[in-house]
Amino acid sequence: MLAVGSSRKLTLELFPFISLFLCVIGVLAFLQNLLVMGDIGASEEDADQPQIFQTSYQIDTYPDRLVLLPPDSPLTQLRETLTLDEQAGIDSIIAGRGFIREAQGLELDLGPNFNEDYLRIALNEIATINRVSKERGLAYEEYILFQIHSGGSDAYHYLVNLLDLPQYSHIRSGLDIADFDAAEETQAEVPQ
Repeated sequence: MLAVGSSRKLTLELFPFISLFLCVIGVLAFLQNLLVMGDIGASEEDADQPQIFQTSYQIDTYPDRLVLLPPDSPLTQLRETLTLDEQAGIDSIIAGRGFIREAQGLELDLGPNFNEDYLRIALNEIATINRVSKERGLAYEEYILFQIHSGGSDAYHYLVNLLDLPQYSHIRSGLDIADFDAAEETQAEVPQ
């Protein structure tokens, strides 16, 4: 208690208020992270949605070429739902992809004689497979995984612009920056 005529000044301490405030903020941040990461905030509609099995069709971009690497998916579940005429189309896609995988990918030279037809065929295959899977109610989707090697950004931007065309706009894509060039140089220097 302060007496009249005392020389002590009244001070207000904020320490208890600030420490309590910071504790509450920390707890709220922790709860928010749980809601974002977990299924706590998922609705029943989200739970009823089927999980889609996604497979990547890899396209490597280099300064002078593109390399197409189709997935090793047999598409048997899709094939079983088709008519005989439709099965012939899927069989030709499967056979062509098998040939490309055996050849370690299809290389497309980006020089003056660049033929965009092979690239468009691959994109049409992905679009067809995704469309038919969706029509048949199958939980299968292919997307394009771009792997950009050093100097391949121009080819990547070309492909992104191509995917903006209306017939390909529904094809999803992902991005992976490849660090293989440095590893390849290191392996070339090491005698085996």
